[in-house]
Amino acid sequence: MPILLSVSFIALFLFSIIFIRTGRTGFPYPNGESYYNLRMSEEIYLDVLFSEDTLQGRMYYPNPFHYLAAYARDLLGSEKMKVCLPVLLGVMTAFLFYRLLSMLGFPKKNAIFAMLLLVASPAFVSTFTSLSINSLVITLSFLALVTYFSKSYWDAPWKNAGKVSFAIALVTLTILSLTSIYAFFLTIIFMLLISIFESRSLKTLLISSSIPFLVLIPIFLFTNFISTTLNSFDFQAATLSSLLSILGAKSGFDLFVLILFFTGLIIIWFFIKRIRPYHVAVLLISLASVFSPLLRIYASMAMLVYCVVAIKHLYYRKWELEVVKLGTTFLLVCALVFSSLSYANMIINSEPGPELIGVATQLKSMPFGVLLTEPEYGFLFQEYSGKKTILDGQSMNFKDYALKLYRYDSILNSSRIKDALPFLKESKVSYILITPGMKESLWAGKEEKALFLVRNSERFESLAATDSGFELWYFRPE
Repeated sequence: MPILLSVSFIALFLFSIIFIRTGRTGFPYPNGESYYNLRMSEEIYLDVLFSEDTLQGRMYYPNPFHYLAAYARDLLGSEKMKVCLPVLLGVMTAFLFYRLLSMLGFPKKNAIFAMLLLVASPAFVSTFTSLSINSLVITLSFLALVTYFSKSYWDAPWKNAGKVSFAIALVTLTILSLTSIYAFFLTIIFMLLISIFESRSLKTLLISSSIPFLVLIPIFLFTNFISTTLNSFDFQAATLSSLLSILGAKSGFDLFVLILFFTGLIIIWFFIKRIRPYHVAVLLISLASVFSPLLRIYASMAMLVYCVVAIKHLYYRKWELEVVKLGTTFLLVCALVFSSLSYANMIINSEPGPELIGVATQLKSMPFGVLLTEPEYGFLFQEYSGKKTILDGQSMNFKDYALKLYRYDSILNSSRIKDALPFLKESKVSYILITPGMKESLWAGKEEKALFLVRNSERFESLAATDSGFELWYFRPE
């Protein structure tokens, strides 16, 4: 019963964020990859052999997540799928997280507590309130870990239950390798670490990891899939604004959780010396995660184990005054609740906002043409306006990216129509969407370059403008 209630609470929390956000803005997810995945699932739903993104005029590289979303659309319907799929994957991951902790010897109540604390993890919440590939990646990763270290296999490997468990782990790892090779490597590393600490045979792990590699080899040799695969290694420069949710990081660490993590790490380091190598491994993974958003999701979940240790130590230690104990516990609970609600509110109020519904509707009613806007908004307007964009989050995977980026920069840095015209024609641009972010980052809030051009050239006609600073312009070719 406690497990069911905990899982239900997590599901309700995730559902609430998506429902409130959809009701407030008209868009179910924050800006970014989700809208590309949504559009690809629609294409596959209409044609299961879909192989070319005709809107953007480029090859489509298959991903199991898009087929899962398309199947979910067929099963649940378009609107229900948008909400149910990420939440369902989140609930599955939460339960698998609990199962893995239990299998590793974590007390049941502590494992349930750690599972509940997932709602205080910005990385977990952001992953499972969007239609991101990482939502499937994390679920598959934990499913592989749970089935691989299942007692039914290691206690009786050649009996039916053991064979089934091993087969599920093998299939899961294969699907994971096709979804994200980076996540596959990370999962194998986690399996290796746990196998060493649990004294499991490494021969079995070698077999488990070899078979997915045999599947990947012909794909790498006979397709262009490798460029997309290598891009799944999401390393990036570490900045405070990308690491801490309080500074606006979409998949960062909560500051209070970090404090509890280090508190719990110090406590358990001195009390249980025999598993210090495990703590060193967790600390190294946490430090490495500052350079990788995907690794940050795993690290933030591992940190919750130490948060439980810290909270229970503070609660059960001897206090001189009972009122101090109750006050400290109350403050801890309030801090965790505040952290969860604060990040939920940030997701609900993140871009795209409600003002873009009108802009997208206006653009959809216009004749077909190419839209120039920030790459961050590319997927959104492809999905909601049906218009091609010069750049989006997938552009870097293709050979013509450098040329497109050059044209894009040339247009935005032109203040005279004669300078911009060759690039506008080469890119076949019909519409330009100026965003508040472009005004600040490109032109420092001044009316210059492309912003000056669209506002002062007779070749441009204003289609829409919002109070928040979005401007949609139509370019007359002649």
